[in-house]
Amino acid sequence: MVIYIHRSNKYEVNAYVDADMLAHNLCSFPNTGKNKDKLGLRLFILLALALQILNVFATDDGINYGSQNRLDGDDRNRYVNDDLIGGRLEGNKVIFRLDDVSAARSSLPAVQEILDLFDKSGTPLDVGIIPHEMGQDSYMIPFIKPYVQEGLIGLSIHGYDHKINEFDASYSNRTEKELSDGLNASVIFIEKYFGKRPISFSVPYDVFDEAGFNAVRDSGMKIFSSQKMSEPRPSVEPVDYLGVSDPIRGLYRLPAVISVNLWDSNSRSYDGMLPISVFTNNINVAFNDWGFAVVTIEPQSFMNDDGSVKKDQIEILGEMIKISKERGKPTTFEELYWNDLG
Repeated sequence: MVIYIHRSNKYEVNAYVDADMLAHNLCSFPNTGKNKDKLGLRLFILLALALQILNVFATDDGINYGSQNRLDGDDRNRYVNDDLIGGRLEGNKVIFRLDDVSAARSSLPAVQEILDLFDKSGTPLDVGIIPHEMGQDSYMIPFIKPYVQEGLIGLSIHGYDHKINEFDASYSNRTEKELSDGLNASVIFIEKYFGKRPISFSVPYDVFDEAGFNAVRDSGMKIFSSQKMSEPRPSVEPVDYLGVSDPIRGLYRLPAVISVNLWDSNSRSYDGMLPISVFTNNINVAFNDWGFAVVTIEPQSFMNDDGSVKKDQIEILGEMIKISKERGKPTTFEELYWNDLG
C-alpha cells in the first residue's frame, strides 16, 4: 500500500507503508451472510489503523521517519539538524544514488542506459555495487570502468551479497565479525578492480542494527546512507549511531529522502516513476532543511519483462536530473566527503 501525505501549503511527501498483510488478515473472508456485518466492522478498523499510520508518518518537517521512530520534539529536531552530518551543508547538494548494481542481475542494460544518460548530461552519479551476489564476483562489470576513470561516478558498497536485511544482524543471523569481514574483503576487491577505494556504504534494504552499523564504521567507510524513512530503524534496541562524534571512526550519515521510482506493494518491487511534482517538492524540502538531498534510483524498475529498457522512464529520469541541476549541485558521496566534509 502506498500512502501519499499531502500538505497543500508546502509540499507533498510519499510514504511507503508495509500494510499488505494487515489488509489481508482483516479482509480475506467470504462476503456473505453474517460476514457482511463483520466486513463493515473490519473495514472500519482498517480505516482507523490507516489514519493512525498517517499520524505516525506525518511529521512537521515533511520527511518520513518510519514506523519505529523513537525521537520526538527537541530530540528529533536535534537529530535531523545536527547529528546527521554534523551541521547543515551549504549549496544544495544532490546525490543520485544508483542501487543494486550487480553482474548477477538482469538489470545491467538499464544500468548502462542510466550511466549514459548521466554521462551525456555531465551529471555525477553514485553507483552502489553489490560485491558478491549469488556466489559470484558481481562487482566485475567492465562497462563501468571507463566512467570511473573519467571521474563521472563515485563508487559505494551496497552490502556484501545482498541477502535480505543482511546488515540487520538479528534478522540475518550474521555476527558483527562476519559482516565486517565481508565488507573488508569487498573494499579490497573493488579497489583492485576499479582502481579506486570506496569510502561510502549504501544500506541494502535500508535496514540495519547496531552490529551492522558498527561493521560499516569499522571497515573504514566515511559515509553511511540508508533511507530517511528507515533511520532510525533498529530491529531491537536504539542504535548508537555515533555520527561524527567519534573522532577516530566517525561516519557521516546522509540518508536518502526520496526514490525516483514507485514501490508496488503487490509485486513487492519497484515499478514506475514518481510524479515529477512529488520529486521536486521532496528535494526542495531536503534542501531547505539540510542543504542536501540523496535520491535513490532502482535499475530493475527500468526493465521490461522482455529484457528491454523502458525508454519512457529514462526520459522522465532525464527531466528529474534537469530539475535537480536547476535547484542544486549534483555530486557524489566521494566528492562531497573530500570537498565539503572530510
